[in-house]
Amino acid sequence: MRKIKLKNKNYKIGLGTANFGLKYGIKSNKKISFLKIKELILFAKKNRIKYIDTSQAYNNAEKIIGSFDLNNFKIIDKFKFYEKKIINPENKILDKLKNSFDNLNKKRIDSILFHNYKDCLRPESDEIFDYLVKLKNEKKISKIGVSINSPTEFFKIEKKFDFDIIQAPLNVFDRRLVTSGLKKKLDKKKIPVIIRSIYLQGLLLLNRNQRPNFFSDKKLWQKWHNWTEKKQISKLEASLNFILRYMKNSDIILIGLDNKIQLMDFLNLNIYKNFCIPKDISSKNKKIIEPSHWI
Repeated sequence: MRKIKLKNKNYKIGLGTANFGLKYGIKSNKKISFLKIKELILFAKKNRIKYIDTSQAYNNAEKIIGSFDLNNFKIIDKFKFYEKKIINPENKILDKLKNSFDNLNKKRIDSILFHNYKDCLRPESDEIFDYLVKLKNEKKISKIGVSINSPTEFFKIEKKFDFDIIQAPLNVFDRRLVTSGLKKKLDKKKIPVIIRSIYLQGLLLLNRNQRPNFFSDKKLWQKWHNWTEKKQISKLEASLNFILRYMKNSDIILIGLDNKIQLMDFLNLNIYKNFCIPKDISSKNKKIIEPSHWI
C-alpha cells in the first residue's frame, strides 16, 4: 500500500476539548493540566490546525481556551438547555451565547451547534433557531449545526431546520453514519461533517487484554485485534485510515488528545491508499458503540 504522512495532506483537523474541563476518555479518564493544554494549542497553531471544538457543557473549557490567542483558529461551540420549559427563549439563548463569546474572548464564532438534538424538538426551538439565523446574518457566526449520537437522531429533525454543518461519530466499530446513508445524503447536499469519536474515546486503542467489562462482544474484540496484527498496522493508523476513506474536503476530523506528543504522533501517522477494513469488524450494539451506554 502506498503511504504518505498525515501532516503532508490538507485534511481539516480540529482539537476536541472535553478533557480540558472534564474527566474524559476510557484510557486516561482525567482532565489535562493547563500547561499541557498550552503546549497542545501552541503546537497545533504551529502545525496549521485550524479548528477547536468546545462546549458549554465541558465545565470551564471555554474559559481555558479563551485565555490563549485564538486568532488563527476557527471555533466550533455547542450549547444545550437543561430546563423542561424555556421562558423567553430568545433572551435565554442570547445569555448562553454571550457567555460563550465572553469566555472565549471572541467577537465571532465559526460554528454554533445544538449539543442535544432534542433541543431542536422543543416548542421554543423555532425562536432559538431564528435567533441563530439573526446572528449569522450579522456575521457573528458562520454556520448553524447540530451534534448527534446517531443518524436516527438526525432523521427526527432533518425536515425541521436547514443546518449548515453536522457533528457525528464515525469509527471502525460504529459505521452508522455511512451504512444509514446519512453521510452520502449530507455529501450530496454539500453539508460538511465534523467527524468525532474516531477512536471511540480510546476504546479502539486498548490492548487485547484490556477489554472492558461492558464490551460483551468478545468475537468483535478478537477480530479487531487479529486483523490489525495480521496487517501489521497500528490501531491508531487503522482507525484514522478508516475515517479518511469517507472524508470530503469540507469535512473536519475531530481528535481528543492529552498532550502535544500525541498530536505529533497523530500528524506523523501514515496514510494508505485504497484502505479497507472488513465490514464484520463493526457493531450496531449501543452498549458498545455509544459511550453514554457504557457501565
